[in-house]
Amino acid sequence: MREITPRTALTQENWDAILREAAAAPSPVSLDLSACECADDDAPILYRGAFRCRAGENEEAAKKIAALVLPDAAVKIENAKLYTFSALKTVRGKNIREIAQKAFKLCSALETVDFPNAERIGSSAFEMCFSLRRALFPRLQKIGSNAFERCWALESLVLGQKIPALGANSFQDTRHFRSALAISVPCAAFNSFLAAWGHADEASECALFGENHKMITIESRVE
Repeated sequence: MREITPRTALTQENWDAILREAAAAPSPVSLDLSACECADDDAPILYRGAFRCRAGENEEAAKKIAALVLPDAAVKIENAKLYTFSALKTVRGKNIREIAQKAFKLCSALETVDFPNAERIGSSAFEMCFSLRRALFPRLQKIGSNAFERCWALESLVLGQKIPALGANSFQDTRHFRSALAISVPCAAFNSFLAAWGHADEASECALFGENHKMITIESRVE
């Protein structure tokens, strides 16, 4: 996989150049934007901490970008059209605090997301990400309505100590062939999560999902 690691302000002009480079690559691309800075032109892709990505303007690039690391300067995904990244499999946003509604909706190839500092997920943010298997949100405080609806492949949702507030149908139909979703939580928070979301006859205190984590199961139609 070819790596593209630009170090520039994310103006529209620079973003178009990055997409052209990705489109010209002979193989799938890993796009690392971590060193990119905020811009202040008429239509910046990164402005005052808000990442406003649009890949649909370059269909060939959208078919090539398989891995995406968001800018360290970005704290919010806003008005993004990430569904146009048809080959995108992994996303990491080190300093993202908020993911706007529908940000990744219909990213059908997306398999893994890692947002270690995200606190809020907007409504339908990952709806119909049919291939999403693993999602890491250790500081999450709020999950919007329908946020993970029809994420049929979701196997592991890793959370932190705090129990997030749930919007309506946050996990609607997350299991296509099963009735429950496995959620990994810190051992210290296990009983709190179990009381709030889990079921004593379904929870497993022995199944470890990573170091110092335990697994609970919840119905896939939590409202």
